[in-house]
Amino acid sequence: MDAALALLRACIPQPSGSEMVPLTAAQDRILAQAVVATAPLPSQDNSAMDGFALALPQDGVVAGFSLVGQALAGTRFVGAVGAYECIRIATGASLPAGCDTVVPREQATLHDGRLSVADTIERGANIRRCGEDFAAGAVLLAAGTRLQAFPLGLLAAAGVAHLCVRPGLRVAIFSTGNELCATGDPLAPGQIFDANRLMLTSLCGQLGYQVTDFGIVPDAPQNLAAALAQAAREHDVVISSAGTSQGEGDHLAAALRACGGEVLVSGCAIKPGKPVLFGSIDTTAVIALPGNPVAAVTTFLVLALPLLRRLAGQAEEAAPWCQSRSAFSHSKKAGVREYLRVRRGVGDDGCAVEKAGPQGSAMLSALAASEGLVCLDETVTAVTPGMLLPYRSYAELMWA
Repeated sequence: MDAALALLRACIPQPSGSEMVPLTAAQDRILAQAVVATAPLPSQDNSAMDGFALALPQDGVVAGFSLVGQALAGTRFVGAVGAYECIRIATGASLPAGCDTVVPREQATLHDGRLSVADTIERGANIRRCGEDFAAGAVLLAAGTRLQAFPLGLLAAAGVAHLCVRPGLRVAIFSTGNELCATGDPLAPGQIFDANRLMLTSLCGQLGYQVTDFGIVPDAPQNLAAALAQAAREHDVVISSAGTSQGEGDHLAAALRACGGEVLVSGCAIKPGKPVLFGSIDTTAVIALPGNPVAAVTTFLVLALPLLRRLAGQAEEAAPWCQSRSAFSHSKKAGVREYLRVRRGVGDDGCAVEKAGPQGSAMLSALAASEGLVCLDETVTAVTPGMLLPYRSYAELMWA
């Protein structure tokens, strides 16, 4: 599996180019350039609390300070605050000249315009210093960052109005199989409803890709070749499901070659998903996933996603899988990397993982009940209760 990913990284080029977009239109886009702060945040010292700003005496005693004004957020106090004077100050208001401490309102007593504090106050307390969040010239976000709520909030606070981003990844998706029926259509004898296309379209949509649904393509070499060629002309990636095995009705590899494409990876020692296929048509990546729904989703998450992230310009994934304790037994063959659908929250401490149901590659009920995957590498042949297993939730797999 690792060798397959390395080969794809070397053989499929990353789309080039960039564009400027407003910050308000940057959701789910990938930064093409690092963003550098042009000013510090906060831009000046300000109060971290509602209270009273003053210059703390050397003895630290606050008694009988005269109230001489106020500072509100967005409205500065004009002038300086002298010794044994104070002003009322709001959270976020700029700290006036001469002040080095803010006394929280709830700790202060104000009587006849004079402030006293019973508790000891530390000099510099409750002040947000200029540049405490970030300094001018600091790199706020690196190139390759996927822009979602929190990074966008950071850029908004820095006053960034426009961003240089990678072009949105254009993805075409279709299913293949004469036995498939679109959901909502009458189901003929021997047919099954197509679940893969909806799941893959949803996953790619969540990632912010520009998805085109090419529907269901019949199991015929000429139809598949035509669909692949058409999709490749206007998309960066084509994702299909089914038709990748060696059976009489599996024509995907031949169709890819027939339309001028190249097969780069045919089959991978993973379970579920052994018959996964990767290729290219000119500069367009082709990801042909197995037809069984669980196999299609698993290979998408663990094999297709790293490639899609790179093609979109996103920073390479580096986060390790976490370790979770097994609450089940399982046996497997050596030499194959296996992914099990599991859910967490079992055991006395609520931290163990258990199988979400039957692990067959067509068992959608277990997939829907699961929360993530455990990875059993090629050396593992048996799992016993209490064993530590590499685990990652679906959210972690999607957003890593």
